[in-house]
Amino acid sequence: MWRNSLYLLLPIVLQNAACSFEGLRLRRLRYNKEFWHLLRQLERNTQLGTAGFERLRDMRLAETIRHAATTVPHYQRLFAEMGLKPADIRGMADLTQLPILNKAQVQNSPQSFFSEAVPRRERKWVHTSGTTGAGLDFITTPTAVREHYAIWWRYLRWHGVPFGTWCGYFGGRYIVPTEQTVPPYWRENRAGRQILFSAFHTTPENLQHTVRKLREARPPWLHGYPSHLTIVASHILETGFDLGYKPRWVTTCSESVLAHHRVAIRDAFGVEPLQHYAMAEAVANISECPDGNLHVDEDFAAAEFIPIGDDGLHRVIGTNMSNRAMPLLRYDTRDLVRLSSEPCGCGRPGRIVVSIEGRAEDNVELPNGARICRFDHIFRGQVNVRAAQIHQRKVGAIDVFIVKNEAYSQADEADILHGFRMRVGKNTAIRLHYVDQIEKTASGKTRFVISEVFHDRSGKQSAG
Repeated sequence: MWRNSLYLLLPIVLQNAACSFEGLRLRRLRYNKEFWHLLRQLERNTQLGTAGFERLRDMRLAETIRHAATTVPHYQRLFAEMGLKPADIRGMADLTQLPILNKAQVQNSPQSFFSEAVPRRERKWVHTSGTTGAGLDFITTPTAVREHYAIWWRYLRWHGVPFGTWCGYFGGRYIVPTEQTVPPYWRENRAGRQILFSAFHTTPENLQHTVRKLREARPPWLHGYPSHLTIVASHILETGFDLGYKPRWVTTCSESVLAHHRVAIRDAFGVEPLQHYAMAEAVANISECPDGNLHVDEDFAAAEFIPIGDDGLHRVIGTNMSNRAMPLLRYDTRDLVRLSSEPCGCGRPGRIVVSIEGRAEDNVELPNGARICRFDHIFRGQVNVRAAQIHQRKVGAIDVFIVKNEAYSQADEADILHGFRMRVGKNTAIRLHYVDQIEKTASGKTRFVISEVFHDRSGKQSAG
């Protein structure tokens, strides 16, 4: 928190320098000779065909099971209690012998999931909030980080995105102070070749400057949350603004691409948005191919799809096969998908997902007309929060429902309030409510943001 506060005190020129310095650090971590070796191997994997792809997955899975059962305390105990041996699980078909793991179990005892075979010097800490607001700290390795980015770049290269392409990024990073009332409402990461646009400066007046920056910089690649991209796209369509160029690619992350997102993005930017499903825990990965179908990346993680009800929805249960420092077996992502039984005409292997249903969110509207589309960064690193939900019944007020654990303290509450205040400013009331559980949808999904304001105006609800 202190680093972020120090960053906000810097003049804009030094904030740009700080973003570029962080971009350089991440570039050195993610992209080296090992990354390129992993990327070439992953691209060769797609030539194996469906049977070969699944054999490779099962081989990696069996090795992951052996590693977890012999070096991770939690799984050493579990296998002993269940009378199982690593050799009993030879592939996906055998995974059901193990119980499903939920995030709370990992939160309660994270160190019991650390592999004793991975030395401390090779461990790297990662913080994630997930789609329900529940914070999770876990460890990974530099090699696992590079494989994660290699699988992402395999997907990008399917669509012809050259490595090093300049990107306009529309995510949820807090890089422009909420109190700033004059442009620029973006910062530049020159090392990572990114223009980072603020998701918290989206009033019509602010968006005029955002789209002018796009016209000036002409980044060929736009990437970010579909809800944020849609706000920008809708402004372009509503005002008739001439962007002056057509981006070659628009890629999305972290949320489901809903029908109204797709229409607005296509109409404003002249290109279909591309979808990629991933998570920091690396337990499942799904990539859109040039034919518009979503392929399960079988060679990266072992994803199970468990039916719920009779309407075709499936829960995503995943096993990471790249992170030797903290393998998670049958981890419940709490995300939902719909599947297809038809193969894809592109010839790439991997089961086909029709749609990803579990990451749709509403927007929260501020008194000045700005719409905030993402709050997950507030809960990043909040390991004492089991789950959270944001509810807006009227403009100018939000209710935050929190399921806390026993270690939750006033310091945690202060951090959360500070995070919200930075994003929504001083004119929105923030009320925290501590509850035993978060309301779920009929399909069992915990939605992170519920806006009655959004529903009243749109006449329809977001999927979740």
